Amino acid sequence: MAIGSHTIPAFYLAQFAEPSGEDTRKWTLCVYQKNKRPRISSTERQGFENGYFGPIRDDGKIDTDSEISLEQSLRDIEKRSQEMLVCARSPVADLTSNQNRNKLAFYMGLLFARATSRQRFSRGNSAKLKVTLEELMQNEAFVRDLADFYNNKRGVPTTREEAIESLRSQADSLVDRKSVHNAFIRDLQTHANQCGSLLFEKSWQVWAAPQGVGFITSDNPIVSFVELQPGLWHPGYGFGRPNAIVAFPLCSSACLMMGITGPEYRDVTVDDVIRVNETVIRCSHKFVYSRTHDDQLNTLIQQIGGTCIAGVNAFVGQFPNSTTLEDYLRKKLGMRPRILLSEPSQPQFSNFT
Repeated sequence: MAIGSHTIPAFYLAQFAEPSGEDTRKWTLCVYQKNKRPRISSTERQGFENGYFGPIRDDGKIDTDSEISLEQSLRDIEKRSQEMLVCARSPVADLTSNQNRNKLAFYMGLLFARATSRQRFSRGNSAKLKVTLEELMQNEAFVRDLADFYNNKRGVPTTREEAIESLRSQADSLVDRKSVHNAFIRDLQTHANQCGSLLFEKSWQVWAAPQGVGFITSDNPIVSFVELQPGLWHPGYGFGRPNAIVAFPLCSSACLMMGITGPEYRDVTVDDVIRVNETVIRCSHKFVYSRTHDDQLNTLIQQIGGTCIAGVNAFVGQFPNSTTLEDYLRKKLGMRPRILLSEPSQPQFSNFT
């Protein structure tokens, strides 16, 4: 039986919560969701999904031993970062320390990599790639060369039809629930490392909220945007983009901003907090969290919650077409390069920018 895993750590959510009565070990916060009424809930009960980190076995069941092992590994990583998560909000925190930055950068990368929004993004990319691979099946030159490659290079007798069938099998696996789910889990730490490295290299600045207003967070707490003009933010850009700014709410009173130059600690205005919160709301997947209930916040969530979707209108990038996919497969497998057929007078342009 699958165990319950936290898609987002309870300790992180506790930074936006209040003690539950006299028991300081329990924390509650307000949970917002589109088309539902806000509710007060325990941090321990949020972001809780059975089998989220459990690989699917060939029999279709969750590998609970692997799930427990990964869940414990993630908890150990989080514990090593918890102190820095709390200390970073303070003006006396040393954000120039490589050790401190490493801890928090990897923690942020892990939060981004494990989020349900990235899981959805991963599924969407796999579905797109299936369509591209199916287009490649119609490329007679590639199919012929693939069959010849298996025949001559690997000594495996392969017909044209068998080459197509091997491509079809690969295409079908891209949307297979087991394959997609297991790939998301397998690549979790790689994505966390990649994201963490990009965030580590950016300039860091902590924004302190004024009295009477607070930062919020969501089930996708690491958000990015480009400032098109002063005060106008457009969300959903790759962390490696030079002018991309990344925001990570640390707690209701502080938010870490990456990609902004200036002092390490800055008192900001109510409008600054509102813009951060709006970006968090737009980039959320299903849930938004705040310390207390707020009707105006709920109205905004109902209007713009989850409208920034990775792979649809954010983090889009340049997806490979059948030609670039063919070149990649030829190089990876060690097949001969694609033959370029064109008029002698026509120059050839790369598909990569």
